[in-house]
Amino acid sequence: MTLGITIVLLTQHITNQGISLKAKVILLVIISAVALTGLILHEISQKDTGLYYDSQDIFATIAGVLY
Repeated sequence: MTLGITIVLLTQHITNQGISLKAKVILLVIISAVALTGLILHEISQKDTGLYYDSQDIFATIAGVLY
């Protein structure tokens, strides 16, 4: 989310134009979806590597991204 907000603010600052609220929301939703997908895939990929795998971590990841 920090990356998304930074991109929005830098884009507004560099172009000296406002970005519509709809575009901001779409950008933040896309960044959240990519982050959620990556984090869940990382957690699932640990399952067969001998690292600690816990389904509770997936629920915590979802809650963290949505919050």
